[in-house]
Amino acid sequence: MKMIKAILVDDEHSSITALSNLLERFCPDVEIVATATQIDEAFEKINQFNPHILFLDVDMAPYSGFDLLRKFTTISFRVIFVTAYDYYAIDAIKFSASYYLLKPVKIEELREAVEKAKNEFLSITTPHSLDHSVFNDPSKIKTITIRSHQGIDIIELCDLIFLQADNSYTTFMLKSGEKIVSSKPLKEYEDMLQNRGFFRTHKSYIVNLQYVSSVSKADGDYVVLKSKDKVPLSVRRKEAFTQILEKHLS
Repeated sequence: MKMIKAILVDDEHSSITALSNLLERFCPDVEIVATATQIDEAFEKINQFNPHILFLDVDMAPYSGFDLLRKFTTISFRVIFVTAYDYYAIDAIKFSASYYLLKPVKIEELREAVEKAKNEFLSITTPHSLDHSVFNDPSKIKTITIRSHQGIDIIELCDLIFLQADNSYTTFMLKSGEKIVSSKPLKEYEDMLQNRGFFRTHKSYIVNLQYVSSVSKADGDYVVLKSKDKVPLSVRRKEAFTQILEKHLS
């Protein structure tokens, strides 16, 4: 069995220990060659050990795992992000991560992540360049990751027509007519979609500006979408919506 070299980077020793135990028990072909709790330490160990896979925590205050990857122009290893927060997955995917795992890490998801990373590493013959611009310009991010009871869906933003709040849940309406329900509240997605061509027209709705067909005043203000759906437009958001819509279409 060919061993896969891995480095674990997390600012919490307990998280490193927990992940190490899981890898040793359930991923026997993964050899942990080093661990690190700080960005500079991790950078040195990556250059020293040349791992196949990097398990990288995202939130490493006052830094993030992305700060570590910014130190590289190209990488020859695969990245598996480990995070306690869903919304980091967007940046992780844009950074060509093999996978991302939510804490606490589940065994089946860990196995799947390792297998995917392993296959990708074996298929790569040359290091690939990293697109650092995404961190300076969030508008370059073109996907959103939705975690539902059925699993994880990665959706192109251009396929997302609008989002609708349903108590603490959020329903995603797609161009295909498909609906995806997330257990996350609408507010969390509002933060994720800022500056990416979306606008919250109402306390219960966020729309994709590229699908706006018209704004109607009949029976109250509402937005007509190209999908023929009608979404309410609150009075206090109307002026800001008009301004951003004109700017978006100009």
